Amino acid sequence: MKPWPVSFSPTPAKTLPHRPPGCWAAGAVRQALLGAGLTEWFAGALVGLYQDYRRSGTDGYAAQVTGTIQQLTGRPARSLDDLLGEIAPTFPAT
Repeated sequence: MKPWPVSFSPTPAKTLPHRPPGCWAAGAVRQALLGAGLTEWFAGALVGLYQDYRRSGTDGYAAQVTGTIQQLTGRPARSLDDLLGEIAPTFPAT
C-alpha cells in the first residue's frame, strides 16, 4: 500500500497506509461511531457528510480554498496543525 503523511503535531508526520476509495464501509464506520456513544442521527450525519466530500473529489467544492475565513474574522485561515499546536498546552497531560 502507498503511504500518506499525517501530522497533527510539531513532531514529524507519521506514515499511514493508503486506503483505496470506498475501503471504509459506511456501515462499519457508523457502527464504530455508535459504539463511541454518538447518537443514530449524528453518526448518520457524519457518515453522510464524509460520503458527500468523497463524491466531491479532489477538484470538487470540498477541496476549494476561499478567503471566507479572512473576510469573516479579519485574520487569515490557519492549518489544523497550527490550531492544535496553539491549544494543546491548555490540555492537561494524561
